[in-house]
Order: sequence, then C-alpha cells, then structure tokens
Amino acid sequence: MRRGLQDASRRRYYRKIAVQKKRLQEAGVSKREVLDLLACCRSARCGFRACLDCTQRLL
Repeated sequence: MRRGLQDASRRRYYRKIAVQKKRLQEAGVSKREVLDLLACCRSARCGFRACLDCTQRLL
C-alpha cells in the first residue's frame, strides 16, 4: 500500500533540508546530532527556540 498524500509534506520538507543535512554530515557532525536538529526543525516550536542552524530560524 502506498502512502502518497500522507507522506507528501514530509518528503517535501526533507527535500528542502537535504543540502543542510549533507553539509552537516560532511563537516563531521554525528548522525544523532543531525537527527536531533532535524526533529527540532520539524517541530512546531522550532521558530520560538531559534536554533542557530535551523532553516526556519527567526531573525
């Protein structure tokens, strides 16, 4: 069974951050830290936390 519409927004978001994820991995950041950052970026509270490396950061 395909999960097309249910996963479309997630896939779209992952494509947006693929460049940032690759850059972090090439810089030697551990896989766990990258996954934690991505989880933060996907959370609804991310803009309020203002992560330094986040794509949705408040300026």
